[in-house]
Amino acid sequence: MFSFLAAFCVWFLFVALVESWSRTSCGPTDQITQWGSQVTPNNTLPEYPRPQMVRKNNWLNMNGLWQLIDVYFVETTKTKNKKEEYETGSKVIQSWKKAKHNGYRIDSKTRYQRQYYNLHYRTTFTDFADRNKSDTRLLLNFGAVDWDTTVYVNNEIVGTHIGGYDSFVVDITKYVNESGNTLDVMVFDPTEYGQQPNGRQSISAMTEPGGSVFTPTSGIWQTVWLEFIPMNYIEGFQVITSPDLQTVSITVTVNGDPSSEQFTVKVYDSSSNKLIITATADCNEVLLLQIQNATLWSPDFPFLYDMTV
Repeated sequence: MFSFLAAFCVWFLFVALVESWSRTSCGPTDQITQWGSQVTPNNTLPEYPRPQMVRKNNWLNMNGLWQLIDVYFVETTKTKNKKEEYETGSKVIQSWKKAKHNGYRIDSKTRYQRQYYNLHYRTTFTDFADRNKSDTRLLLNFGAVDWDTTVYVNNEIVGTHIGGYDSFVVDITKYVNESGNTLDVMVFDPTEYGQQPNGRQSISAMTEPGGSVFTPTSGIWQTVWLEFIPMNYIEGFQVITSPDLQTVSITVTVNGDPSSEQFTVKVYDSSSNKLIITATADCNEVLLLQIQNATLWSPDFPFLYDMTV
């Protein structure tokens, strides 16, 4: 009995100490790797972010320092809502409230919770000087934003998206100016107070860490980039391989009128950059390529072919 009580007391003291440490230890960490110490706003994920559809030219990486503006909303159970708190003179936030939060019920908990429900990012950009405005489109790409996103260019809504892990694209061609442009990204993420899957993320963990919950992550967390492309452009493609037949079928999805366009495929040996085969087809057709003596991928020999479309 004594041994059991002693063990229990030691266990309780250990748990209390761990819980106390987890609740009080915060602030900057010195556990930075040699690679993390080299990250700056000017070199954050500089590579083209979409490895399966790389457009090497005509793109602009928008990673770096953005302005983060806290946004708070207060709702009440009464019929008439209280006045929203927003930036003085901010037309964007007013319209965002009307567009995105009619029908949403936001619990009026504490100030820090309302702060993490809503995030407002802002940056500026200039259109490409060498872009032919009459026959090109300007696309704004997001690698991922968590969770409910509204995108504004020069105070105009240009697109919305719901989902924290998938990419999305907004055509902003008709909203940009030749000189300076303002990009605002509004993000709504209620975490456990909403209906989306949130795992063990919890807003309460920001003030009461510990246990089985984690502090939530919200907002922009993948690369944002601009690119300009033709009016009819390749939106996606599908590649189906048949190793037994040594064939590859390729289907291209075109944004625009596919009946007036053709696409050309070139396949290269990735080790030598040698051209293996090239062929052209109409965009509304399936292109079938025959690759003689194809080198197959395996764990022992992870060979890949490069392809341009």
